[in-house]
Amino acid sequence: MSTFFFLARHGQSEGNVKNDIVGTNPPLTKLGLAQADELTQHLCHIQIDAVYASDLIRAKQTAEQIAHAVGQSVTTVPELRERFFGSLEGKTSQWVNEQFGKQRQQFLVEPLDRQLEWRLVDDEESFAEVIARGIEFFNQFGDEAEGKNIVAISHANMMVALLVKLGFAAFHELPYGSIKNTGYMKIEKQGSQLKLVDVFNISKKIKV
Repeated sequence: MSTFFFLARHGQSEGNVKNDIVGTNPPLTKLGLAQADELTQHLCHIQIDAVYASDLIRAKQTAEQIAHAVGQSVTTVPELRERFFGSLEGKTSQWVNEQFGKQRQQFLVEPLDRQLEWRLVDDEESFAEVIARGIEFFNQFGDEAEGKNIVAISHANMMVALLVKLGFAAFHELPYGSIKNTGYMKIEKQGSQLKLVDVFNISKKIKV
């Protein structure tokens, strides 16, 4: 028997509006709270057995709306956090593009093994490390979770990393904006195997 995970991105945050790479720890905007409510309504047709979130405010706020609606509490875990950008934390995307534009473009044409280890700055978390802690989250669920539906609220870069890992798309097919706020992926876990079942409000860029 399988366990099903609905891994969603948080609602719009103040950091999204300011175009921060990650910001400090921004809360949801009014729109973000409304998006969390829409996600709640969308998921309420299924039996939700547990709700998890990263320990960052924007993820917790999103998860709390879902948990309240289904009579659950939120369990926060650091494994679901956004990618750590090191000394780039709090910078805007515009600033990073001005400083590292060529390196960012080069990343898109590198082979996958190099992309997984790629860092713009030495203290940045690699995608391989992001994937490892994402897998660590799923691996904590064993036989006791079989047959259950689990909602987990995370962040864009965690989801991009897992979408690549699970074969949905390559990195160059998932530019910024591919995962909408509160977009989610449905993942089936059977034993130690993970399978991507479906996506909602997630798209990939197809070359014409």
